Amino acid sequence: MDKLISVLICILLTTFSLAGCIGDSDNQTSEDTDNSENTGNNETIILFEGDQAGECSDGADNDRDGLFDCDDPNCAGSP
Repeated sequence: MDKLISVLICILLTTFSLAGCIGDSDNQTSEDTDNSENTGNNETIILFEGDQAGECSDGADNDRDGLFDCDDPNCAGSP
């Protein structure tokens, strides 16, 4: 009985951890996507996915390249 509960807990944890990586893959990217942000003082900041803690698990397209978290190759845990 304890083994069954342990197996079920492992399955649930695996399912929940992969839930952020599974979803709509209809996200299209284009080569003319602007991944920069103008600060207004002639300085351009290039945005990168995964350069700050939590960006690869927040469900957002932080670098605005059309790819979200697990679909973005710039995230450490992307497949």
